[in-house]
Amino acid sequence: MASKDQLSPEMTRLADEVESHGIDADEVRWLREEVFADGVVSHDEAMLLFYLNEHTALGNDDSWYDFFVEALSSYFITQQEPVGYLSEEDAAFLVAEITHDGRIDAVSEFGLLVNVVYRSRACPESVVALTLEGVRETVLGSGGVLFGPKRRRAGVIDPPEVDVIRTVVFASGSGGGLTITRREAELLFELNTKTSDADNAPGWQTLFVQAVGHHLMFPDGAAEVPDREEAARRQAWLEERRGVGHFMKDFAKGLNRFISRGQVTPGWLKRHQRLAAVKRQGKEAPQEDVYARSSVDAEEAAWLIAQIKQDGALDDNERALLGHIRATATDIDVALEPLLSEAGE
Repeated sequence: MASKDQLSPEMTRLADEVESHGIDADEVRWLREEVFADGVVSHDEAMLLFYLNEHTALGNDDSWYDFFVEALSSYFITQQEPVGYLSEEDAAFLVAEITHDGRIDAVSEFGLLVNVVYRSRACPESVVALTLEGVRETVLGSGGVLFGPKRRRAGVIDPPEVDVIRTVVFASGSGGGLTITRREAELLFELNTKTSDADNAPGWQTLFVQAVGHHLMFPDGAAEVPDREEAARRQAWLEERRGVGHFMKDFAKGLNRFISRGQVTPGWLKRHQRLAAVKRQGKEAPQEDVYARSSVDAEEAAWLIAQIKQDGALDDNERALLGHIRATATDIDVALEPLLSEAGE
């Protein structure tokens, strides 16, 4: 937890200016000018923002939320090299500041977590796990403070919840964009089971079916994202070879001319880029492309059966999921057939 004795003299002066009361709109504008004066957010300034959020958040102007999330997202995601990768050290700092009292207890903190996971190319599991736990606690808890004033009904998945859950589970930093991790799929099942009798938003069924279906049938849905160390190595390699920049520009211009003449279509190019990504991972290229794999194997079938049977009932959303699998999967393990039959598929 950021405390005043950890702040530099300059940051202490700024804190003294506003901590005795809530931060109004003029003070947010003033803080924004001070923090972004040199174009970057320093560690001292990050500490100041965490300190002010802890001591003044309840009485702050609404513009504080946007500034807090924007400035700290910039600090964690765009100012560290390589850009887009959250280091273990910064992740530990972020988690410690947010959970100093054992939980996420402010909408601004939750918004920061969601934005960091969404904007990063990859981030440590500790941050992803904390964000997912925030989603779980908010939907199933008492009041849902983390979604802000629009969050009204605990135990119900309303449209704002659907939007945030979709943002988190399909975020690049949580598993690779189109890849839905096992942890995320199990969270979706838990939310679905514990709100099965609630008046959930219609969009919840669509999200549940698409996300869990993607986890089962398209485990390689996104090209592998290199870890921070590998990204740094690649960036250094490129820095050493900046002299070839003019060649790459000429190559790009030539390629664009081919595309404009219809000799190479954007769809063709994207398909071959995906195939190249698969080959770089040492995998055999599929017949169509990286998204063509749509089977449910024995391990996945066993996992799905256990998830559906954990509450002893087959609800409408689970029936819709099974229907989606029947319609989409090219091959389904025989162990899933009894459930498919029960669902009328």
